[in-house]
Amino acid sequence: MTELNRYHVFVSSALRNSGTSSEFSISVNPPLTKQHPYNYFVAQIASVELPYSWDQINSSNNTLQFSYDIGSGFTNYTCTITEGNYNILQLITALTNAIDSVIPAHTWTWNITYTQTTGKVLFGIALVPPLPTIMLNINFPANTFLARMFGCLSSSNIIFGYSSSSYQTASGSTNVNVNPISSIFIRSTNLAQIKNQENLVAGYTQDVSDILCKIQVLTPPKTWVMYNGELGLSAKLTNPIIDKIDVYLSDNYSFSLNLKNNDWTFRITFIEYRPVDLGDAYLQTKHLNGSAGDSSAVPSARQRVDEKIDEEVKNEEVKNEEVKTRRFQK
Repeated sequence: MTELNRYHVFVSSALRNSGTSSEFSISVNPPLTKQHPYNYFVAQIASVELPYSWDQINSSNNTLQFSYDIGSGFTNYTCTITEGNYNILQLITALTNAIDSVIPAHTWTWNITYTQTTGKVLFGIALVPPLPTIMLNINFPANTFLARMFGCLSSSNIIFGYSSSSYQTASGSTNVNVNPISSIFIRSTNLAQIKNQENLVAGYTQDVSDILCKIQVLTPPKTWVMYNGELGLSAKLTNPIIDKIDVYLSDNYSFSLNLKNNDWTFRITFIEYRPVDLGDAYLQTKHLNGSAGDSSAVPSARQRVDEKIDEEVKNEEVKNEEVKTRRFQK
């Protein structure tokens, strides 16, 4: 392949044509066009300046199912943890506040502790009045994101409380992780890719990827995430023309990331390549056919190249449309 042209597009979400800072569209004017219909574009995110303004706990992962028994059988509840970023001690308080907000008032106290040396949370209660039973059953398997944060990634629920005149405690089998969102992804719905696949979000495996760039989050909340092309990722595109860029952000667990209206900037580079040197194909055909002086070999070589590229582009455009339809039904 031969590089023919290189275009740099500098983008600010503040100057978008439509959408939000987390999902928007901009125009490319004048449009980028190819010198030949069988050339192709490659897209590379060269630099990014993005505010760490999203919440680890947000509306997509902050509900938790549990049941509560005070001697007359378990009653099911759902609580909602306030959106935000937490350390583990703050997260324990947020959990107990969320549960207290939906269960009847009580006189017993929480006894949920974090041990730094083990990295685990121990669930329990204390100061139970003379009642036969006070038990809680937290369904962490129903929310693996919160389970990961509390160190409870296991196949069973966390059951603890007071029963048969004794206190019962429970602990998860993994270490806590209050920052599970460790990477963000810049994606595009209109820059159609050819070869890349992804297996990131539950329920969407071996999909043709719409990811343009992965950025590792190495800074704490309320700072800036900076990227200067360290991973060198690129995406081969099927677009015959680039007249707009539709962009949305996601994390390593979902197809969304909410920057809360904070704007960000990036630079994207488009490189036009010629996939096959038709002159080389012509010479190779002449050599194989023993027809160095036969000009009729030229259309034969060109035809094989054209048919192969046509088939590849058509197949990948169909795949991209199927993936887009499935993904945005989420």
